[in-house]
Amino acid sequence: MTWKRYLDASRRQALARTVVAVGVAACLMPAAAMGAGRAPRTMYTRTVSAARPATHEWHSDPQHDAVHHLTANYDRRGSSVLVRCVDTPTRANLDFAAWDRNAMRAATPAQRPTRPSAAPALRDLTFGGALAPGSATDDLSDTPLTASERSHPMSWRPAMQYLAEWDYDEGSAFAEPGWLIEDEKWRDGDGSAAYQEITRLFLRRGARGAFEAWVEVEFKPWVTSVDGATDGDGDGFPEFFGRLDPRFVREAAARRLLDDYAGRALSAHDIRAWERDLVEDWYGPYYASAMDASARQVVPNVDSDPDVRAELGGMVLSGPAVAIRAEPHGRPMYTFLVIGCARP
Repeated sequence: MTWKRYLDASRRQALARTVVAVGVAACLMPAAAMGAGRAPRTMYTRTVSAARPATHEWHSDPQHDAVHHLTANYDRRGSSVLVRCVDTPTRANLDFAAWDRNAMRAATPAQRPTRPSAAPALRDLTFGGALAPGSATDDLSDTPLTASERSHPMSWRPAMQYLAEWDYDEGSAFAEPGWLIEDEKWRDGDGSAAYQEITRLFLRRGARGAFEAWVEVEFKPWVTSVDGATDGDGDGFPEFFGRLDPRFVREAAARRLLDDYAGRALSAHDIRAWERDLVEDWYGPYYASAMDASARQVVPNVDSDPDVRAELGGMVLSGPAVAIRAEPHGRPMYTFLVIGCARP
């Protein structure tokens, strides 16, 4: 699906979405467990902390200060279970926890491109004007982003969907660089698979007060078309960073992302609705469904797949706020999100 069609679908969903039964029980989380505007500190903090073995290590994502891994040795190329804790349940944090580096979303290579005889240098990349000339770098610390700005990225695709639901025209303008970047096939055929895509978005105020948008662009593991692209986080997907051309960065949209998308904590009711919408989005491409209340009451349980038990490594989750099962590659894969874990 192209970005334009994706945003068109988002617009239709925003205009005509209904609450559908997808197996999410109304009692996923007690209403008192979460008040709008604050991170919950209730049964989820207590039960997960108590269930974690004394030797269990906290696996924080060094690139996001509010999202943490709760399993050791997570591998987006082969793991079946993604378990993350979200400190404050803003929609931006929940989207990042669910979408970013999720093995469920790793597409099987559809192309094996031939490396061009004259591979472009990383510094020269603009993707038809999507990126500001000369801004591309393989090191995020080379950008003017502060440590705080670097540690609170947004997941690009759901952020653009959010903007499209809020204001279709503003969202389309902001999303256009993503289309330009995904359209680049390096003269290697007209396959539908994207060779690279924007994965993370970083926002900041520039020296003159205007918003700047910096992005992470990831190449598929089988792409070797660019000299200078490195795999800094060692996950098998080379990446680099660049600044979006200013003409795409709408101030109203950037402000909306910071103030509402990343600035407002969701209520328990909002989180249930968010999970329903996520399952709806993921059902087509990943055959996703929400686990029912009994299946998520304690994870793992007697009916859990062996991979769940193995990858949890002895940890027990009591009523995770989000529990999604999918079969995108013919085998069960799981996404569990816990809200408000206590740090060890």
